[in-house]
Amino acid sequence: MARHLRRQGYSVGRKRISRLMRLMGLSPIDQKSNTSKPHPQHKVYPYLLRGLTIDTPNHVWRARPCNVMVSPRSSTPIRVASLLAMRSPAF
Repeated sequence: MARHLRRQGYSVGRKRISRLMRLMGLSPIDQKSNTSKPHPQHKVYPYLLRGLTIDTPNHVWRARPCNVMVSPRSSTPIRVASLLAMRSPAF
């Protein structure tokens, strides 16, 4: 809008136009971001713990990858999966 008005010969800035449009309740028509839409080729993994009651300690385990340095001279860490117990708040 500011660019259009400048071409028409008015001396206006982007911030002034933005403030006036906000006061009038106008919003520009532009493409909104689609960040919450999943890509159609990405695989959706099922949630395997749905409906499962965790009632004892060590009932459910999960794997967490972590980086381990083999030696101080190597600059490449090795990826290792460590198992962690998910504790139930009741125990």
